[in-house]
Amino acid sequence: MTVVRILFAAAFVWFVCLSAGDLLVHALRLKFPNRERIFLGFLTGAALVSTTMFLLATATLVYTGALVVAGMSVIAAWIYGCAGRVSTSCVAWARTCRSYGKSHSGPRS
Repeated sequence: MTVVRILFAAAFVWFVCLSAGDLLVHALRLKFPNRERIFLGFLTGAALVSTTMFLLATATLVYTGALVVAGMSVIAAWIYGCAGRVSTSCVAWARTCRSYGKSHSGPRS
């Protein structure tokens, strides 16, 4: 059961970081190709989440419930604010991964 909790927490933090960064990129109206947007969105979101964790720790508000509510609110804001882009970006991401696997599948003859 501990392994499942750790994996869920890792996936949750990854998704919160990606959502927070994508919200910031979207709010600043920055235009990136899909791969760069996901990568830079995650890095930016990780910095935002780290800063938020520091602020919560200094206010002694680091509780499981508070973290879950904060993370779910970021994810909900991302889904609500980027609703038109979610399905297209997911489809584009899947196509990018598929084409990357085909173009780098092995040595060229």
